[in-house]
Amino acid sequence: GEVNSAEFSSDGDTLVTSGDDGSVKLWDWISGRMIRTIQAHPGKAFCALIAADGQTLITCGNDASIHLWNLQTGLRRSTLSGHTNEVEQIALSPDGSVLASVSRDHSLKIGKLEDSTPIRSFALDDTGTCVAFSPDGKTVYAGTAGSVSGWNLKTGKRTFHTSCLDAVFSVTVSPDGQEVAFGDAAGIVHLRETGNPSSGLRRRLFNDRIYSLQFNADEHLIAVSKDGSQCELKTRSTHCRRYVQGDVLVERWQPLSPQLLAATHKGHGVFLVDPESGKVTSTITSDKKNAMNLHASLDGSCLATVTSGGLVQLWDIPSGSLQTKLTYTPFPNITIPVALTSDAHRIAVGSP
Repeated sequence: GEVNSAEFSSDGDTLVTSGDDGSVKLWDWISGRMIRTIQAHPGKAFCALIAADGQTLITCGNDASIHLWNLQTGLRRSTLSGHTNEVEQIALSPDGSVLASVSRDHSLKIGKLEDSTPIRSFALDDTGTCVAFSPDGKTVYAGTAGSVSGWNLKTGKRTFHTSCLDAVFSVTVSPDGQEVAFGDAAGIVHLRETGNPSSGLRRRLFNDRIYSLQFNADEHLIAVSKDGSQCELKTRSTHCRRYVQGDVLVERWQPLSPQLLAATHKGHGVFLVDPESGKVTSTITSDKKNAMNLHASLDGSCLATVTSGGLVQLWDIPSGSLQTKLTYTPFPNITIPVALTSDAHRIAVGSP
């Protein structure tokens, strides 16, 4: 079935995936060997997270339950109940002690992870679709099929609310806690001040739903659409650049440094781009295969690319030389995600 989420263990050796078949799979990342399969939910497993202790797996699915598992043995430790419909997403507080969950039962529930003690329950105005904590862990935000709201966990008071014409599929908070960003089904990113929900930016970036939003170290917002396309939004200057080479739109890119950007150009490989001018400065690969997706290492020294022809390549950015070449079974008309671990020693390639 379709893979809905993927999460590494704290040591980076184990990869955990959840899927539409209700299973959660544990993988040995070094060898690529599947360690075990857990049939976590009878229908779909929507989300799987690894707790801060690196030993506890948390899953949610369409059976209205949240399960806690021993990551090493695969045995279920406990079940958190309370929702009456599908649990769409879960999130951990920054310190890992509090769990938040949103559901199709129009509720947001907050509880202690250690002993499952309920803390708060909030009514939503529609199906809960996504959830996120503020960086200080004091506020939780939830997206629904038509709005985003935030609550102070200590007082229980709603401190943020704004409506949206389309369903919200992703929500995140800026590192300084001053802005809430959310993406909707129409491909629009909304940016609102936490203290003034009516004030902010609304920008259409894609023609399809936005599945993921994340602030980078520069507090620029990185948005990823349903097909894997990426866009960087400079939130402080409310400036968004779509990079072009000639008359062709560059659809996917990732910052390597404040002065350098890696970008794919359909049918022409991967280019290095000046973020300010939008001009291509050099070509990292001269082949004509369509580089469908890319991901850079944390230090910007390595770049992984994946093509529609079943080829995965690892490039050294300073020299532009090819370091490693791998193959996978191609899937026609499907954008395949690729990711590098922070040390660039391991590459992950997704599948339908």
